Amino acid sequence: LKMYHTLVRAWCACCDDPRYAIFAQQRIRQIINNLQSLYETTGDVSIQPDAQIFNYLLNVMSTSSTTSSTSAAATIAARDAEDIISHMNKLYITGVNTLLLPDAVSYTALVNVYVKSLETHKPLMVVVAASFEDATMDAAATSSEAPEAKKKQVVNRVLEIFNNLQETYKATGDIKFRPNKFTYSAVINCLAKCGYAKKADELLMEMLTLAREAADNNSHGSVKYDIAPNIFVFNTVLYAYSHIGSVESAKRAEEILMGMEQQQHLKAVVDDEVNNRPNIMSYNHVMYAWANCCSSEAEQHQFIPRAEAILQRLLDRSSSEEQNMVKPDKRSYTIILFAWTKRSYLGKESVEKAESFLSRMLNHHELQHRHQSPASDYPFDAVSYSLVMHAWGRTRLCGAAQRAEHLLLDMQRRYESGIQQLKPTTRTFTALLDAWSKSPESTAVQRAEDILHQMHVLSDSGNIDLYPDVFCYTIVIGCLAKSGLGKVGAERAEQILNYMESHHQQNSNKAKPNVRTYNAVIDAWARARCDESPGRCDQLLQRIIQLYENGDQSMAPETFTFNAVMNVWTNRGVGDVSGRVKEIFNQMLAFYHSGIYSCAPDERTYTALLKGSSICLDGDEKCSEVLSELISSFKNGKIPLAPTFTCFKNAIEMFTRSQRDDSARKAGEILQLMVKLYKDGWADVYPSPFCFRQVIASFAYDSVQPESVANATMVLRQMNDAFHEGLIDSKPNAHDYIIVLNAWAKSKLLRKAVYAEQGKLFRISYCPF
Repeated sequence: LKMYHTLVRAWCACCDDPRYAIFAQQRIRQIINNLQSLYETTGDVSIQPDAQIFNYLLNVMSTSSTTSSTSAAATIAARDAEDIISHMNKLYITGVNTLLLPDAVSYTALVNVYVKSLETHKPLMVVVAASFEDATMDAAATSSEAPEAKKKQVVNRVLEIFNNLQETYKATGDIKFRPNKFTYSAVINCLAKCGYAKKADELLMEMLTLAREAADNNSHGSVKYDIAPNIFVFNTVLYAYSHIGSVESAKRAEEILMGMEQQQHLKAVVDDEVNNRPNIMSYNHVMYAWANCCSSEAEQHQFIPRAEAILQRLLDRSSSEEQNMVKPDKRSYTIILFAWTKRSYLGKESVEKAESFLSRMLNHHELQHRHQSPASDYPFDAVSYSLVMHAWGRTRLCGAAQRAEHLLLDMQRRYESGIQQLKPTTRTFTALLDAWSKSPESTAVQRAEDILHQMHVLSDSGNIDLYPDVFCYTIVIGCLAKSGLGKVGAERAEQILNYMESHHQQNSNKAKPNVRTYNAVIDAWARARCDESPGRCDQLLQRIIQLYENGDQSMAPETFTFNAVMNVWTNRGVGDVSGRVKEIFNQMLAFYHSGIYSCAPDERTYTALLKGSSICLDGDEKCSEVLSELISSFKNGKIPLAPTFTCFKNAIEMFTRSQRDDSARKAGEILQLMVKLYKDGWADVYPSPFCFRQVIASFAYDSVQPESVANATMVLRQMNDAFHEGLIDSKPNAHDYIIVLNAWAKSKLLRKAVYAEQGKLFRISYCPF
């Protein structure tokens, strides 16, 4: 049996290499199955398989990269591990092999397999092999659509395994079933990854209690019970708390950290206390917990300084003469810097704090290393500067782009002083271009082009790290589109696009335009609002389609591409606008049905289609027909998105503005369709009070049809009933009643005043006016 153990361990070592992992696992299974068959045939107890040899296989499954390669593979691995445990139990219960009772090691490995399955939620993109088709797989476990359901399912199963193991130990007293520190660590790791921080914390405290009891028993000569948590367990709980985002979780994380610092928990438990002292990962988790707090905007500025205080404590300690003190790493600084920059939407103050923090930490580092190389253990790099530059751009304030440019100059100065980590890169210039593209200043476009030209000059002089990439060009084109230069800006944008294409054809290392670049040029022509816009946008759309059909996958058209061209036609098109918009829509659907899901029609698509359809004779009638086609296409599965409230609202507005004799009736029909669809479960087709009022007004002001005033009354009643049924959130107001009463006053129907006075028109006993 020892020889088989050695052989299995050798194959286990092969599982570390992904190239051989699957074959090695299969070989281990064959060895174990052959060994069991040989034992059953011969009855030779010297080769009787024991639980340990099965545990080798389970442990390999829990650590192999193939377990989490896809969501389907992870689920199958967990099911497979369960089957192995069941097989061991079956052989033990039936008496075939009395050495195969699964122990704590077996169940710990099973828990680790479940933990491994959490590392991926990729969609099932491959066909499951026939040998696995009989495996029972939950839908949530094989799809990325329900990760929370998957996590809950895994947590429930892991806790069930853990509780059963504890109960078995209490019932039998056999130490083989006693959960050890590895069991606790695996369960805590699972809970942490699934966001169950409080439960993970409870298990950590339980481990500490058991560790104290074990220390007392060890001092009296009892069998040693290794249950004391190590730094990994503490950090796992801190990680769980850091990702919750609440003030309470951050406070609890800091309490645990302070306890670790003081070593109050484990002073009498372990001999080597250094192994349980907090490391830099511990501090980073707590800093992230404070930086990640989600609260009111006023309070957010209070939490990040708490993280800064922890960092400052580390800096103060690391500058002392004490040995083995924890020093901040690059992530420590980045956590706080990112926390300030991601709150740039709050305004200038947050970005100023980020820039101030960056400057203070750089000066502190240079002061501490004034007698050493300034580049040693540098806390920031080019990405750090880029974060702050992007943050200045997001403020969209006057002067923000200049602040970003000053940061680049400071970065360049420090790089020239010998700090290689701060060498400006294309990404740095991209951040600066982005800041100028969002600037409200009139010189933004010219400055963006100047920076792009500067990048060309620097790259041509030998600095290949600064050659503009496709993002740089696209940002400048987008800046031109939003500049308000009209046709001049659009022509310049297309010149840059043509320049990119020609230079890429000459040198494949040069930046190649992608569909986003073309979209930016289309947007430039759309914003130009000139007579040439529809034709130029059409040409660009056809170029995109031609390039994609020629094999350029980066040119797959997107929803924005088609929407922009359709909107240009509806706003500036001449001739058969309705027909051209419909052609573009059908072209979009053809791409979508061919598998190009990046161009799936959305609400803006339908709005543009309806608007374009209305630009013709009998446009309102055509608009109604298109709306009916969209509803039918969605019911038949031809389009992915049902027409939304906006589509119906726009159709109603088109009829209310129409001069047709039956326009009010058509608007009323669309409203009735909205109510019906909403009651049938189309939640996005909410018949808002606005739609009711539009139809009421349309009927009330219709002086042609004699029955219009009665229809206005009917819609008013329906609106009142819809409010009481809970369909809408607003009942008819005084203005609505006055409109209908005025319509009755102008009508020629007999006894109208009597009906109005008695309230029979409205089915109400109380008149609000």
